[in-house]
Amino acid sequence: MLRPNISATARAAAIRKAGGGNANSVRRGMKANTSGRLCGVVLVGVVALLGVQQSASAQSKMTYSLEAASATGTGSIVSSDGKTVTFPTAAGQSITLNLFMILHGADQDHTNDGGLNIVGSFHSSTGGRLGNFRGDQATGTAGVNNVPGFSGPTSQSGVPLDADGDTDLDVGRDVVWKTAPTDDATFPYFVATSTQSTSNIPTFGTGQGGGTDTKLLVGTTTFTITSGTGNTSLTFIPHLPETGSANSKRNQKFTVDGVAFVVDATGANATLTGQLDLGAPISVNVVPEPGTLGLAGLGALGLLVRRRRHRA
Repeated sequence: MLRPNISATARAAAIRKAGGGNANSVRRGMKANTSGRLCGVVLVGVVALLGVQQSASAQSKMTYSLEAASATGTGSIVSSDGKTVTFPTAAGQSITLNLFMILHGADQDHTNDGGLNIVGSFHSSTGGRLGNFRGDQATGTAGVNNVPGFSGPTSQSGVPLDADGDTDLDVGRDVVWKTAPTDDATFPYFVATSTQSTSNIPTFGTGQGGGTDTKLLVGTTTFTITSGTGNTSLTFIPHLPETGSANSKRNQKFTVDGVAFVVDATGANATLTGQLDLGAPISVNVVPEPGTLGLAGLGALGLLVRRRRHRA
């Protein structure tokens, strides 16, 4: 694909003209002007998640990927892709999690791929192995789950609460993707905005080469196991309100190959030009070590031998 050679300054100016939302109005409804005249290189597309994919820009999309970086406890194992964590024992163990925005471009220029606004929930599956996500009670200011580059105005860690009634703590109220919760009064969601979001400028990637995908760290949190049995899965769910004005529903904003995208839940008055995906959830498994299983087996064998002798 032929691309004009424009500077980062010119690109930022084009993005400011193209609009894409004002992150300062996340809570009050995005008051961005997402219409208007489109600039030469930077076009604005609204991604309708519940609509039909279009072939024109189907390759220009974004994936949220929640990945495990590390886990506490002797014998704990984190897979190389960060999608599986295995513990020999469970209660009290914790996982450090990173949230990435993966932008799927068509070129190897990472400086024209960036994130502007992210809103959503950290959620564990209902029941099974229970645990708590880290968050803050404060809203409207950057906190422990926010990272450099994505701690701009209105950024917040999100408030820990029991979103699905299983007694452990999620962050935010989303339980099912594309199904907005009814109670948003306190706006408890994780929010990450570009540090230049007041000027509608995303936080861009750096460098060129190394493939066409640009992977940006947009947030971090922890999950600490508290109780329960079995396994659980962890995921990030984008918050996409299904009611309100068009701008208030457009919480996910990013740029791929210099094209700015705004995502909403319903596709109302939208031009279908792309797609947002969720990465695979993290699977958290508790598998006792072989030595522990061996001791349990020997204990059972001892009881069996004792019982037989008593009968004899």
